[in-house]
Amino acid sequence: MQIDLLELYQKRFGFVALPRQMNDLSVMVPEPFPVGPLPSGSITVDTYGLLGVPLMMPIKIDEVQLPNEPLISISGGKNIVSHEINGVDGTFKEEWTLRDYEITIRGIAVNDSDPDNLPENIIRQLRALCEKKKSRTITSRITSIFNISLISIESWEFPDSMGAIGQQSYIIKGRSDREFELELKPTA
Repeated sequence: MQIDLLELYQKRFGFVALPRQMNDLSVMVPEPFPVGPLPSGSITVDTYGLLGVPLMMPIKIDEVQLPNEPLISISGGKNIVSHEINGVDGTFKEEWTLRDYEITIRGIAVNDSDPDNLPENIIRQLRALCEKKKSRTITSRITSIFNISLISIESWEFPDSMGAIGQQSYIIKGRSDREFELELKPTA
């Protein structure tokens, strides 16, 4: 049974692929773009997907390789403390800090060995990752560009995969995290 991942992502998440013929999948694999040094343990392009095509941006959370090169979105913003001043248009901005990055991962798990049966092992692995009560390590090229190495998973969803017994969509949402060293000072 042939599985068209581009069609699946379009149906489930509205992703539309580039308008080119899929006869030669090698055209979909560009040369790696130099983005500077990646952190140690970064994923390289030696990981292969369902169609045998090298994955350009695989994602690992802890030691779990997320299946079929999921889509990842990262958004950020600033916290700005502003004050209104009587008689002056606009506001005075006092403090600027960056918010945590919001990370959304959308993917499809497919039972490679038996496409007619639910990918139960993959779903169990993803569920276990999501239910752990601490930040998880995340490794991918895009998260390394934003200096994100930890994710605090806030929510997850396994939406229905209508008419596709051997496939399961998943959405994982979280925020970037980092380790802090806090020093407690004794009170007087």
